[in-house]
Amino acid sequence: MGAVTILHPAERAVAARGLTCIQIAGRRSPAPVSLLLVLLVTMFFSGCGGGSGNAGDPFVRSAVSKISVLPATSSIQIGSTEQLQAMAKDQDGNVVSGTTFAFSGSNSVATVSGTGLVKGVSAGTATITISAGGMSASISITVVPVTPVVTQVSVSPSTASIHAGQTQSYTAVAYDQFNKPMSGVNFI
Repeated sequence: MGAVTILHPAERAVAARGLTCIQIAGRRSPAPVSLLLVLLVTMFFSGCGGGSGNAGDPFVRSAVSKISVLPATSSIQIGSTEQLQAMAKDQDGNVVSGTTFAFSGSNSVATVSGTGLVKGVSAGTATITISAGGMSASISITVVPVTPVVTQVSVSPSTASIHAGQTQSYTAVAYDQFNKPMSGVNFI
């Protein structure tokens, strides 16, 4: 007995032109091999992200094109601290997560830690620079003297015994929050 081969109309057209059909998953495809190769090569080079940059590829890190810092300016007192929050963004304004920042500044007015914690050292203005991915941003921190506040009063003599009709003088000294004597304080 002879074998009968039934061809799909598209297969007949391809065979009539002398092109080769390929068989995929048990089915014969009327697509010419050269067309299929062109499609595969195009898909390979364009990828899921459309062939531009890293859109859609979670394993490719975007380039940092801008660094934003909060607060943009700040005024702190000597001895107090301020935590800076840095954010890196790419050319499209998207946040570049996982960015490591470097913080630097002048140590005479304010110090800054590796995590962005600024501490006021002396009165003046400090420039803090934040860097990441070849980009940097700077902010100004103004350090102001602390307004002294009376936190303690010392009276001397601490005890005294006097007789009726006699007077006793007392001396009072006010101290601020840094335990320094304050002048110009009136006692009633």
